[in-house]
Amino acid sequence: ENIRLTNNTSEEMLARRNQLVENYAKKKNISVEEATAKLKDTVIDAYNTGDGITINVNSPKALNRLVGHEITHSLEKTTEYKGKLQKIAIEYAKTKGEYDSRVEILESLYDGTNADINKELTADIVGDYLFTDQEFINNIQKKDRNLFQRIYDEIKHLIKLVTANTKEAR
Repeated sequence: ENIRLTNNTSEEMLARRNQLVENYAKKKNISVEEATAKLKDTVIDAYNTGDGITINVNSPKALNRLVGHEITHSLEKTTEYKGKLQKIAIEYAKTKGEYDSRVEILESLYDGTNADINKELTADIVGDYLFTDQEFINNIQKKDRNLFQRIYDEIKHLIKLVTANTKEAR
């Protein structure tokens, strides 16, 4: 896999985030390169290229939101995702009164593309709430324990990869 970094702005916080991603990439033995992608004059914060994930480390969005979004896309072909995570995420957005506005924004952004709006919506919701909203986490755990465990195991695995000092420990 590859992680590509874009270069939109330059601030101390963004430099620290860039360093974090580079350290992670080094520990995972993956390449890091610079790239910029836009969709309708909107700089894309992160996207999956098929052979890796491109992360805009200069995005105003928190890195955990970007990671949560891309983790969700990586789960799309699993049984836990199909009909479960998508349904839970969309229901949650509706209870928060965010569903319609989120769909409208995504439909406008992806108009004329072959993007699956429901998948992007699900990834956005999970990315926004996975690491920041205890109610969202409790909701996943309550509605589908296996899905919750799969996400939890993936997070534990990522933490181990980032914090392990040796290849054997990873």
